[in-house]
Formats: sequence, structure tokens, C-alpha cells
Amino acid sequence: MDGTTSGGGGNSAAQQAGPALRADHARYLLDRAVPVDFAIAAGLRSVGADEGVTLLGLNRPAAGLALAYLDGTGATASWRIRLDDWSGDGPKVTRRVSKGGQ
Repeated sequence: MDGTTSGGGGNSAAQQAGPALRADHARYLLDRAVPVDFAIAAGLRSVGADEGVTLLGLNRPAAGLALAYLDGTGATASWRIRLDDWSGDGPKVTRRVSKGGQ
């Protein structure tokens, strides 16, 4: 199991998280009074280290809570990822401009 939870009724983070969010990310959002359904509808999703590297073009693991920034046509213009593992030597939130999410 990868820690991703599926949606469903109830109030716990695991029950409210959709397939796009890991339970720990859902809890992070709920602890900050962000409804999980709202976050998912806004495009927030969990990404693993490899996917984060691809999205941001980094040379280090970049797992975390990701949000796509869209351009005027609705295409992905850039990504912002709140990193799960932050060493303290850089920003906790990493953003990289990339065309089409590549």
C-alpha cells in the first residue's frame, strides 16, 4: 500500500482524502481548516519523489503536496510542491516553471 487513501463518508483525514491525496497530506490540510474536497477540486494532489523530480526538474527527490498553476487556456504552466522531506537548506515550498507540466 502506498499510503494513498480513497474517498468516502466520514470526517477523518483518511476517509475524506481522495485518490489524489495521501492521508498525511489530507491531515495537513484539515489541520489548517482546508476541506479536502475543496483541495482536490482545486487540483492539489500527492506526488512521489520520482514524479516530483519530473515535474520540477530537480536532481533530488521532491515528494510532497503538489499544485499545478494553469495558464489562460487551462494548460499547466508550472508546479508548486510543498516538500515532505525538507533538509532546511532551501525553501520548504519549491516552484518550477515548466511548459505543460513536463
